[in-house]
Amino acid sequence: MFGQALAALGSQVRTLVLSGEPVDGATLGNCRVVDGLGYCERYREDAVDDLCDQMLSACEAEFGSAPDIWHIHNSTLGKNPMLTAAVARLARQGHRLLLQLHDFAEDGRPDNYQVLRDAFANSLGQNLYPKAPHVLYAVLKLS
Repeated sequence: MFGQALAALGSQVRTLVLSGEPVDGATLGNCRVVDGLGYCERYREDAVDDLCDQMLSACEAEFGSAPDIWHIHNSTLGKNPMLTAAVARLARQGHRLLLQLHDFAEDGRPDNYQVLRDAFANSLGQNLYPKAPHVLYAVLKLS
């Protein structure tokens, strides 16, 4: 829906949705599949750089550069710890990020949280919730 809302702005805002599997383009707008973005419970440090490179390459193919801002949905949920690590790496590299969180692994998903704890051991906080002036967070408020 977010992609559709931005696409409705026409040429004012160019968007690209990155997904781990093919999706209905009519629903999301401009979309590319990136291997490594799908669900994955196994963390492999050696795959994080490749995932970052794939994400950046998809954007460079579409825009000619990295995006002005990455809007990333639920990167802390623990369904793919390599995505969590890739987002933290993008933050360390200075990319502007808007991290939209509405489900938390530590809140009712103990198996996911354990995957994250195992993956990041002593750096859990820095990987789950990177802090920098160019990193913003958005949460949904239920009324």
